[in-house]
Amino acid sequence: MAAITSRSMQTIPHFHVTVDLDVSRLVRWREEWNARHPDVHASANDIFVRVACAALRESPQLNVRYSDGNIEQRRSTNVLLVVAADTGLTLVSIADPTALPWEEYLRSLRRTLEQARHNRVSEESASSDSPVLAISNLGMFGVRQFTAIIPPTATAVLAIPAIREQPVVRNNQIVIGQVCTLTLCADHRVVDGIIAAKFLGRMQAQMESL
Repeated sequence: MAAITSRSMQTIPHFHVTVDLDVSRLVRWREEWNARHPDVHASANDIFVRVACAALRESPQLNVRYSDGNIEQRRSTNVLLVVAADTGLTLVSIADPTALPWEEYLRSLRRTLEQARHNRVSEESASSDSPVLAISNLGMFGVRQFTAIIPPTATAVLAIPAIREQPVVRNNQIVIGQVCTLTLCADHRVVDGIIAAKFLGRMQAQMESL
C-alpha cells in the first residue's frame, strides 16, 4: 500500500470535488429492505457501491483511463473497493452489480469482502478488468468528510464518510434530513470538474430512484 500510494501521488494530478448529497431515500430504502429481509441485511456501503456503478454507467466521460499518453474509453463499470484486510488495506475489484437482483448482489458482495479481509480474494476477482473508479468508505468510523488517493490503475476514487442528520430545506420548510458529504478525487489529465460534478449529480439521481 505504501508503494501504491507513493506512486499514485507522484504520477497522478489529483483534484477534488465535494458535494452534500441528500441520502434520506437511501436511509428509508435500507430500513425497509432490512425489515423485509432479516437474513440479508443491506449496509449503507452496499447501496453506495451499487449506486456508484449505476452512475458510472451513465458517465462515459468519467469511465476512461490515461495510459501512455492516450485516453482509453472503458466499457466495464466495475469498481475497486478499498478493504481493511488482516494485513492492512487491500484493493478488491467488484463486478458491476446493477443487473443482479438485490439479494444475489448482497450475498455475492458479502462473500467477496469476507475473502478479501482474510486475504483470500478469488482468482476471478483478482483478474477481472481493472476498474477506473475506486471507493473508500470511512462512514462506520463517524468521519464527516475526507479525501482519498487514486490507485495507480484508476481514474477516480469516491470517498464516502458517515451519514449525518442536519437541517435541510424542503418545499420552503426546514426539516431534519439525512446528508452525506461525498468527495470525488479524479485524475485531471482526463477528467475535469464538470465531469466530476455531473457524476456526483447522477449519484443523487440514482439514490432518488431506489
